[in-house]
Amino acid sequence: MSTKTGNVPLKQDFSHLKTGRINLTVLRDSILQQIKRCTNQFHTEKSNLPKQFTKEKCVIIDDDIKNLLGHIQALNELGANDIRIFKERQHDTSEYKITLFIVRPKPIYMEIIGNMI
Repeated sequence: MSTKTGNVPLKQDFSHLKTGRINLTVLRDSILQQIKRCTNQFHTEKSNLPKQFTKEKCVIIDDDIKNLLGHIQALNELGANDIRIFKERQHDTSEYKITLFIVRPKPIYMEIIGNMI
């Protein structure tokens, strides 16, 4: 399976995962599917952003995505019960950067570049 790499690379950091194994392709595809389905549900919520996120970003208000992530074995083992998902549009492109912020036990970041049609 080929992964599209363009100007902005696909970047994941799961270095703190206990198992060290996760199907990133399934995770990415599932999230992008959900995002395409609920694009019109993005709401700006600056006050709820962690301090690490200083730019204005949009929180994805979609319990289906949180449920999806909650059923992934590796995230269950982390006890990742506080998962926040943000998206921001890349400059001059149709791509969005998706950031997952997993709070426990240590902050984990995963950036997914998704082409939004």
